[in-house]
Amino acid sequence: MNNRNIMQVSSMFKVIMGQLRSGQEFDFSGSTDHCVVMNLTRGSLRPNTTTDEEAIERYVAAISEYLQNALGVPKSRIMIFYYEHDMALIGNNGRTLKRIWSEIGTFPSD
Repeated sequence: MNNRNIMQVSSMFKVIMGQLRSGQEFDFSGSTDHCVVMNLTRGSLRPNTTTDEEAIERYVAAISEYLQNALGVPKSRIMIFYYEHDMALIGNNGRTLKRIWSEIGTFPSD
């Protein structure tokens, strides 16, 4: 995934930032610092379903790196959940990453 593709979907990340209280859903050692929570689906990572786990890891790592740099969020406060099915929604009015990328017209390359 190159920086151009990441920047094009950057507006989505603003809607998933928030605060989680320790013990409410996740334990952040008693802190209420900002954190980022993302839900990814297999189908959201490329136009078609992929079984290439190494490619998936590269996409997730690129998203994590972008969030760290652009939002100033430490890696320890980025939680990316990965689901096998395509229907888990992630913010931005319920659109999946797959839908967002299809609207943009670009997809990350392997």
